[in-house]
Amino acid sequence: MTDFNDTRSMLRKLARAHGAHTAIGRAANNIIELIDNYASHPEWRGGILARIDHQHKHLGRLLSQ
Repeated sequence: MTDFNDTRSMLRKLARAHGAHTAIGRAANNIIELIDNYASHPEWRGGILARIDHQHKHLGRLLSQ
């Protein structure tokens, strides 16, 4: 399995920097939660990857504003 520790750490830092209750913080925390679900629910991986991709694109849009 892929090690997502660095990704989680970066997303936590991003959420803290922008505030957990901002759109950026919520998107970062959503991705963290999806990564955790990916690790613990192999039967959902296809759907989880699609949601991660969606949240990643959303976060990118927020950060580019």
